[in-house]
Amino acid sequence: MSRRLSLVITVVVLLALFVPVSYAAPEFPVTAPHPLSAVQEDELQIYIIQLNDAPLAAYRGGLRDLVATSPEVTGARKLDVTSSASRAYGGFLAEKRAEFLQRAAEQLGRTPEVGYIYDVVLNGLTLKLTPAEAARVAALPGVKQVEPRQVRQLLTDRGPTWIGAPAIWGALGSCAAGGKCGEGVVVGIVDTGINMDHPSFQDPAPTAPAGDGYNHTNPRGHFYGWCNPSHANYDPTLPCNDKLIGVYSYTNSGMNPEDAEGHGSHTASTAAGNRLTGVLLDAPTVDLAFSISGVA
Repeated sequence: MSRRLSLVITVVVLLALFVPVSYAAPEFPVTAPHPLSAVQEDELQIYIIQLNDAPLAAYRGGLRDLVATSPEVTGARKLDVTSSASRAYGGFLAEKRAEFLQRAAEQLGRTPEVGYIYDVVLNGLTLKLTPAEAARVAALPGVKQVEPRQVRQLLTDRGPTWIGAPAIWGALGSCAAGGKCGEGVVVGIVDTGINMDHPSFQDPAPTAPAGDGYNHTNPRGHFYGWCNPSHANYDPTLPCNDKLIGVYSYTNSGMNPEDAEGHGSHTASTAAGNRLTGVLLDAPTVDLAFSISGVA
């Protein structure tokens, strides 16, 4: 039995779309994050240096002539980085950062290249260092943490297992205790539109071997936006169905909600896409098959 998730996806960074869908847990194990590549002892790489003093968003006061900037203390709805208190404390952080850079240059015998500077939610900066230099910088006073910048590979086909979704939905072909498969749920996505012809949003879902062939039921019993015959922009040529139950455009341009960017389709399928088998043509003699599905 396939997952019966019904979702309304409202795609509206430019447009909005409504969609019901099913979820199926993938059949592969979680893989550990890709390890950092081996780095030579004299090879420069980017390190994130976190300094001891609190950043603007977390400074609760206590330093002479510097009042608190944290909204938890000031009672403000959000941090105001332009306030006199923020400018004063930001100046203090800049002075401390300059002192740290001077000590680092003295310790290393050179002035390390500064990349990004952080002072709002994190107090720190990035430097290009060798591993040996990073170890020496970590020992300097005022340094809280030093870690190499890590590049994580996007493995969205493994997302449901990675976040523990199968523990909620149960094993493939069944539901968790009580039969909760998501029937009747409608999910809204606000984004750049949706690729309405994509198999992730078809009903019934593509059949084996491409998918599980699940036949969706519209939980609302009617359609929305450009999918609704009573809407001013109703378009009978759009592939609306019991999974994709509505689309809207909020651009005031009359442009239909088809996704011209790709991001809306990506987020919609991540949330609610059909369970599919994809094939990656990796080389003239190698085809890689993998399972993907929405998480919701």
